Amino acid sequence: MPSLADLPPEIFNIVLSYALDDDEDLQRLCGLSLLGRQWYSALVQRIYSEWVYNGAKQPFMTLWKFLITVLRDTTLAAQIRTLKVGNWGFFPEAATPGPDLQLPPDELDLVRGAIRDAGLGHLEGSILQALPKRDRRPLMALLLTSLPNLRTVFAHVPRNDPVLGAVLEKLVSNKTNETRLSPFLRELRELHLCQETPVHPPWVESDAESDAEEDSDDDKYSENRDSLRLDYLWPLLRHEPLRTVSLVDLDTKQAANWLTGSSVSHVEHLYLATIWKSLSTYPDIQALLAQPQALKSIALSLHDNPFDRRRNAIISNTELWDCLQKHQHTLESIDICRSKNTHRDQNGRFGLLRNFSNLKDLRIQPEVLLGGCCGEPRASFRLKDTLPQTLTTLTLYGEEGFSVISDLPAQLRELVKGPGFPLLSSIVLDDSLALFTDDGLRLRTPYRDLGQECTNRDIEFRVDEATNALGNVGGYRRLWGKTLDMQKDGEDRDLVASDDRMRLRDPQELILQPDHDRGDAKYRDPDELLPVGPRWRSADMNRIPFADHTGKTAYMVFESWKSIPLPPLFSFSVYFTHVNATPENTDMEALHRDLSPRELDLRFDMYFLPGATIDDCIAHYNGEKAARGSYKEQIRVFKTCPHDEIHPLPGTTGQIPGMVLKPYTPGPWRNLLFLLQDQNWRDAGLLQVRFDRKKLRGDGVDDEHQPAPPPPPPPPISVTRGQVRQDNLGYVCNSPGVSMSVGDTILEISPAERELYLNVWYKAMRRGWTTW
Repeated sequence: MPSLADLPPEIFNIVLSYALDDDEDLQRLCGLSLLGRQWYSALVQRIYSEWVYNGAKQPFMTLWKFLITVLRDTTLAAQIRTLKVGNWGFFPEAATPGPDLQLPPDELDLVRGAIRDAGLGHLEGSILQALPKRDRRPLMALLLTSLPNLRTVFAHVPRNDPVLGAVLEKLVSNKTNETRLSPFLRELRELHLCQETPVHPPWVESDAESDAEEDSDDDKYSENRDSLRLDYLWPLLRHEPLRTVSLVDLDTKQAANWLTGSSVSHVEHLYLATIWKSLSTYPDIQALLAQPQALKSIALSLHDNPFDRRRNAIISNTELWDCLQKHQHTLESIDICRSKNTHRDQNGRFGLLRNFSNLKDLRIQPEVLLGGCCGEPRASFRLKDTLPQTLTTLTLYGEEGFSVISDLPAQLRELVKGPGFPLLSSIVLDDSLALFTDDGLRLRTPYRDLGQECTNRDIEFRVDEATNALGNVGGYRRLWGKTLDMQKDGEDRDLVASDDRMRLRDPQELILQPDHDRGDAKYRDPDELLPVGPRWRSADMNRIPFADHTGKTAYMVFESWKSIPLPPLFSFSVYFTHVNATPENTDMEALHRDLSPRELDLRFDMYFLPGATIDDCIAHYNGEKAARGSYKEQIRVFKTCPHDEIHPLPGTTGQIPGMVLKPYTPGPWRNLLFLLQDQNWRDAGLLQVRFDRKKLRGDGVDDEHQPAPPPPPPPPISVTRGQVRQDNLGYVCNSPGVSMSVGDTILEISPAERELYLNVWYKAMRRGWTTW
């Protein structure tokens, strides 16, 4: 019987696709290619059409050998159309020191030639010094210059990559006129980028907390390790062959500076998802949207932060409308979603969309089209007046517009019933409580009538969770597929390198174990080999007395495993100041149960100061903090202890755990305590005292942009009363428009560092620790 490989290539590929059933595992394809020369010839294009490299799981030598292979065989290099790569950053401070690599001289000669061919001769010395240290950044840059037919790249890029930056500058500098293209990446059509998670040393001084004055949240965020920056990547937006670009978790800061000049790009499909707290100003967004000559589709996910003192500097809907005008005759799809219910004080709205003569798909919030939020006036026109007749699908995101535009169902019925939208085939409304009756079970009558009208006219109508193309993990997954897993691997690598280094297969290169090795005892953390007792959450709690910094008796109240009374590390301070404030008159365990969300493991430090004022409690809190320090000191000690060391050590009584010096507190205050002025907290609630105002750079002024109208300065101390639980009747809102009980406050603050403190606490209990 003739071999399948003897079939014409077109037929053979069809048969092979059915046989593999979409499971084109590389090892499986390589095994089939060994059946004979004909099989190899038929399969080599499939084998090399896509190459995947994940630096969190694959070593330096994997990337090195592949680069050497394509440098030696240009035929193979020409087969590669897609790269899916990530986590190739260099983090020597976090790595275990080791000997340098001894690379073969003949292979080094090939790399020298590639360096010169890429026009990087001025970097040759530094690159050759970096390679023995296992710095993979030069290899990835050289690989990109060595694949002549590369069309698609998915990349989780390092924050800093000087060699790749030099390569990308060539994309701009080599283009001396409109007819000359860069000698590399000339076939690149699709580019999808996000930031890789860097690896931090096991313990760095920046991890330690300090009570010193600090920059604002926005300043700290400017170096957010998860944000994608354009610092060295900006030339890609001007690369002439590119047609599709997506940038995930983008910090748009300085985009206007990087993208100055008259150069344009030919990008037709642009997807931008900004990271939370990115100050997406009008100049920066305008620069990003002005680069393409003629966009066909735009997806933009913006995060407005109402707690940012510069919130009014973020681009408004009116300014965003201005940015889109350049593309009104070419845009076929618009997908724009801002943070729901949280935005700048005056946001504005779009103008008439009917001049967008090719618009077919629109996904947007109704208030962006019609206004009405934050007390602003509604537009004088209606949906039927603004939407173009070319529209085929309409998706409206929640939440606010469904509430402030009360006649929205009527306006949608006008679209469906009128003759002006002959191509309309689908209306999707975001799943919002505003669409349903009070019991949440049925659509409100106007929306049921709308659904019936759509059915009568053969238009699809549904209420479903609507997500922006890049606005959440689901949107990323649709675009990135399994490549998105590299981001999780990068996060795991950072966590393991700092907290559990025995799970590193190679601590010098910071390589995670392969999944199939995770059960191997030689790689397992000794903490996991210790017996784990049954964990319970019940009425049995621990109440451990201790002496505060003034010598008075206070109590640590918490839940833990039976017979292992080890206090959790994350804590809140509670002060009892009513006249009967004594431990004997207080059910501390009941208060813990009322305050602590069930999904968290927390400690409450309870102090009894009858008759004390708010200022007295703040002074006591600061004195306690100065005496006890940070709970991260206990984490530091635990990580440096031998695995067989159990606390308390013989002859010691252990240590009172430190405090949370800088909890994550939204708003302008750094610290928080709870105060009970009434013995019956279930009726009277607790005072939530926020104090120590964060350092601000200025009155609402951003260094690089025009000043926003400054909000009134916050008071040095904020005192609000909140009920224990939100379901308690009569609780007082924590801030205008926000329902915040004490339990909600705790739930908002605690998870920010959950992994940091929880893993150490669990492991210490597994070892049998009963004190810190």
